[in-house]
Amino acid sequence: MEAIIKVFAAALIIAFTSWLSGKKPELAGFIIALPMVSILALLFSYLEHRSADTSITLAKSVMVGVPVSYLFFMPFFFGYSD
Repeated sequence: MEAIIKVFAAALIIAFTSWLSGKKPELAGFIIALPMVSILALLFSYLEHRSADTSITLAKSVMVGVPVSYLFFMPFFFGYSD
């Protein structure tokens, strides 16, 4: 049951921002940039494992991964729009 709730929460955020991107792409981008998914993952991890150490390790790995993920956006930053 927990897995279903986790998937539903993440899917709801993704579906909402996908819908919103057609109407207000700037707002959708801002919402996606918020660390909502990371916060949900930290919350679910703590609730599942009841370990602050595990949650801290997860948070540190997210902090390391964020700068690397910026590389994905480089083509979009330097691209042009119509």
